[in-house]
Amino acid sequence: MNAPASKPDPISIVDLRRALLANGYIPVPVNGKRPRIKGWPTFRPQAVQLEGQARKYADHKSTGIICENVAAVDIDALDEAIAEQLIIRLMQVPGADRAPCRVGKAPKALFMFRVAKPLSKHSTPEYSVRGKKCQVEVLGKVQQFVAYGNHAETGQAYTWTNGEPLTVPAADLPEITSAQIESYITDAEAILAAAGKSAKQTAGKAPAKLTTGTFWTRCNAAALAAPERWVRNLFPSARKEAGTGAWRVSSADLGRGLEEDISIHVDGIRDFGEEKTFTPIRLVMDYGGAPTTRDAAHWLCEQIGINPHDIGWENRQPVAVRFGTLVSPPDAANDDAEDWRKEEEELFRSDATLSDLTRPGGYLEELIDWIVSSAEHPSRELALSAVIPFVGSLIGRRFAGYRDARSNIYAIALAPSGYGKDHARQQIKRLIAAENLHPFSGPARLMSASGLRAALMDKPSVNCMIDEIGGPLREMLDPRANQHQAMLKNDILEYFSTASTYFEGAAYAQVKAVRLENPNLGIYGTSTQDDFWNSMSSLSTVDGFMARLILFNITGAKPGLVAPERDVKEIPRSIRETAKALAMAGRAPNLDVPALDKGDKPRIAQQVPLSPGAERVRREFKADIEKKLPKAVGGDAAVLNRAVEHAVKLALIVAVATDWDHPEVTERQMSWAVQVSWLSCVSLMRESRINVADSQRERNVNRVLKLIRAEGDRGMTLGKLTDRTRGIDKRQREEILSDLADAGRIRGEQKAPAKAGGRPTFTFIAR
Repeated sequence: MNAPASKPDPISIVDLRRALLANGYIPVPVNGKRPRIKGWPTFRPQAVQLEGQARKYADHKSTGIICENVAAVDIDALDEAIAEQLIIRLMQVPGADRAPCRVGKAPKALFMFRVAKPLSKHSTPEYSVRGKKCQVEVLGKVQQFVAYGNHAETGQAYTWTNGEPLTVPAADLPEITSAQIESYITDAEAILAAAGKSAKQTAGKAPAKLTTGTFWTRCNAAALAAPERWVRNLFPSARKEAGTGAWRVSSADLGRGLEEDISIHVDGIRDFGEEKTFTPIRLVMDYGGAPTTRDAAHWLCEQIGINPHDIGWENRQPVAVRFGTLVSPPDAANDDAEDWRKEEEELFRSDATLSDLTRPGGYLEELIDWIVSSAEHPSRELALSAVIPFVGSLIGRRFAGYRDARSNIYAIALAPSGYGKDHARQQIKRLIAAENLHPFSGPARLMSASGLRAALMDKPSVNCMIDEIGGPLREMLDPRANQHQAMLKNDILEYFSTASTYFEGAAYAQVKAVRLENPNLGIYGTSTQDDFWNSMSSLSTVDGFMARLILFNITGAKPGLVAPERDVKEIPRSIRETAKALAMAGRAPNLDVPALDKGDKPRIAQQVPLSPGAERVRREFKADIEKKLPKAVGGDAAVLNRAVEHAVKLALIVAVATDWDHPEVTERQMSWAVQVSWLSCVSLMRESRINVADSQRERNVNRVLKLIRAEGDRGMTLGKLTDRTRGIDKRQREEILSDLADAGRIRGEQKAPAKAGGRPTFTFIAR
């Protein structure tokens, strides 16, 4: 139904308001932009009262909706680019693509949601962007918005897209929660602040000169004055309340069964769940694992960007490496304290290596043999990592495994520079060109969410082969990434889980969402270990992104130089014919060809059963993962929770690639898949612990530990370590060594001098 004319008669207004009431909304007469009726926020009209109300307030020619069971996200931004960014961020809220959108003066837009209970108003400050006012408000209780009538400035009728209150009952609106609103307002304010200046430059209190009190009180005061610089690094899920400015950390995120949150505000820190207060230093010790007040205070100083000495730190007793402690064996009474190490060793134990798993059988093994036969530095491990997502794309959308698992794989191969990471990728490209398998080849760079959606609409089962993937991942996973990169990350996360159903996509004010049916996105990325891990943050370990990866961590010396058995351009007939057969497997006869596959057409997949032996292996793996989960810490749980799913996907691929006419997962194939999946889990968990860092000190700790580990049983001398870590301050290096010794990560051995009169040598060895 169109919006009413600018001068509707009272009867048409009554009919309109009755229809709104019948759809579950609370209509209110509006004069201009607001009701001029005493007590309107609490008046709940009955249908029989509407006609009399319209006569009494005949000058109220527009109709509003009271925000009691609904909330309205009002994007009040006249700058077109900013309005688009704000809408893109709003579309990340689940269900937002179904929210009706009202436009009165474009590019401003208002989106309507359902709420479980009346919510308070939330808003950002007002900003000026390129001279235009920009602000976001979420209208709540005792507020209303004009739904039908003419805009007070343009004189034109309000228009609705994606549905309207007359056609969409309030009960059918997408729901939005208070937490989602607070998160959106926080991000919206960041978008506005990055693009413009506050329209109201309020004179805030000048930062106090931290000249009174002790170092500890000054550090706490500095931390409270700038919580935005450190809270998210301590609590990645913390959210800032738009109204109070307090940072809130929910009990659920803290893993406790309480209802109340921790509040971090410039006025102080309070745990409402346990009814106690904290200083910032104590908070970092209790929740960040800082072993001493010194460590906690210095970490806070690093986050805030101040030198500890500038606020009174005096190191009257210089920190020194406690050589005696490092050398001395622990007392027997402390043996129980090392139980955590045994648990960690068990968690990270794998009986297989990658080289053991490069003969999975069937076409996968044939491809591996062919790829290494033309390599000057043959690596079966790299070939294995490349062929899995490639074959997964060839059979994509047409075969399904246990619990409807599909063949979309995100595989990442890590190897040192000069290892020959490009050879397997180039050979697969030659095979694609030889047999015209381009419908299964995706873009080599993922630049935007919309670009990837368009690519999958045209080719719904593809393998994207991306060299030096660390760079693109760094841009996408950076917590400060722009909205386009953030949307790309969110879409990649969702594609992984929607291959068996559909991806609805995002809608904007004037653009409808486009549904992708059974998107089968495969990714094969290569990188060096350092470049890949530098792209990861602690958020990546817990938000599910890292857990979706199958990691092939290839270490050791570069493969030796050999004379290749065949030329790179030589592709055996069996390799070509099988690739083509897999591309056609599971298709209907005649016109069902890869080139005609489109993302708007759903497919019914052929179910691939598990043999009794394969099902037994799967159940045993599942049971083993369940036993390990209680011992998981940090992002380990996310990785473990995907382990069985990865194994099922890998088993599906090798089974179909072995017998595509009558596929069934055998016990051997499932055992191979379980070992590949588990080895990936071990690599992700172990390497993330010593590579992922959100502060410079954490990076330095990881660097020192990796250098010592790389030396193996022979250890690293203090002199060599000092030379290799010249960029680390001496004081911090000594603190790091002491902390690693206290944690049981390293031990020290003092060796007698090689000749009389010489000095003893002290060596660090990883434990």
